[in-house]
Amino acid sequence: MRKEGFKWAVVCSLVLIAVGGCHRIDEDDPSTRVSEGEELRTNPANGGSTGVSQEEAQKSWEPVPAGEQGIDNLWALFPGEPQRSFRRGRDDLLKKKYRTASQKIRKSTMYVKLQTLRAFGPTKTALLKSEAALRELSQNVEKGKIFSLEGLDTTFAATERVIARLHQEKAEEAYAQGELRTAGVELRAAKDSLGRSAVWTGDHMDPALIDCTDRAGEVAMRLIERADWAPANTRKALSDLGAQIDRLDRKAEAEDAWGLFLGETQFYLKEAQDMFKGRDMKGAAANMRRAGACMVLEAFGSSGDAKRFLEKEIQALRKAAEEVENGSLTSAKKIRRRFSMAQYALARVHHMQAERCHAQHYYPRSVTALRATVTDLERTASWAGKGMKKSSIRVMEQAKDMSRRMREGRHVSPEEISAVISDLKKAIGRLDTLAVSP
Repeated sequence: MRKEGFKWAVVCSLVLIAVGGCHRIDEDDPSTRVSEGEELRTNPANGGSTGVSQEEAQKSWEPVPAGEQGIDNLWALFPGEPQRSFRRGRDDLLKKKYRTASQKIRKSTMYVKLQTLRAFGPTKTALLKSEAALRELSQNVEKGKIFSLEGLDTTFAATERVIARLHQEKAEEAYAQGELRTAGVELRAAKDSLGRSAVWTGDHMDPALIDCTDRAGEVAMRLIERADWAPANTRKALSDLGAQIDRLDRKAEAEDAWGLFLGETQFYLKEAQDMFKGRDMKGAAANMRRAGACMVLEAFGSSGDAKRFLEKEIQALRKAAEEVENGSLTSAKKIRRRFSMAQYALARVHHMQAERCHAQHYYPRSVTALRATVTDLERTASWAGKGMKKSSIRVMEQAKDMSRRMREGRHVSPEEISAVISDLKKAIGRLDTLAVSP
């Protein structure tokens, strides 16, 4: 036991020395110094703030007695991290201070390491992947290879989610062993990390998440005070928080797929057209089916009328593929019309996504969806062989400019996004007859 204790003491000392070294790498930069009571801003995109001050962050976790500063408690010595390093790295990137931005992102890796050292199994593996992703991100920032903030926000969100998972697992473990105070500290840390992750992705306004984290906070406070008068509620709070982490993990994976497949529908439609012209009917049909599959992925999260319209067009595209393959559809004009309708369906779905993301105050994703809407509308008109009204072209150019400014880190107001959403809806309405006209 004495040898084991000595080993952990050495590990802890090395980690603390490394963290201290990270702090020193940019001491000469005044922007890295923390004044007492400085605000920790955590809202990455919409210009708001969760209002977490350094003083409040210090209160987030109970102080750890000197005799208990083992590997499982080192993280509590650095309240506000790694979020503070994330935030500062992002701010420096916006100012094009690539070296210091890189240093601060690299510094965050050391605070993640404090969590990795106490993790096991799949969670440890996930934390190691987060460390690697942050290191790679830091290198790319320093080399000036990062031109969009979305990559930062996604990486930071994923890291906070896996930290939340570790805290939630530790809370369940401590509660099962009757260590109420430890369970409370870990549970509160879990809900805080999950909340920070949600801010990076824009999910912080989700009513289900807000309700879950609020209840977790109340239970955590009771556990810290060793007042577990409702064990069933405690177990439910622990379970529900784990379920929310799982849900946001799945959502992130699906949204990553959505981003990866943007534009793929058009690629396969053009491949199908080329093969049709070359009289390769089987190849044309196969690419039409691939386009239909991409439409499903591009339309992640759609619902209501837009989803029903999309499903109808996917079925129509599949039917057209069968007709091309068996030789009953030989009209190039009809095929172009079907392709036009496919892109029009995607335009409607992406516009709906932009509306939903804006309502949830996730403005970067809303602008991305608006840019996809514009692209789909342009392709709709191109396949139909028709021109567009000047008013439609004007609002589409506004959406493109807005997307460019957001990628460059410049300010885009929620009101501006809302106006473009409204004007694009009118443009979609004007193309309704264009897409179906013979």
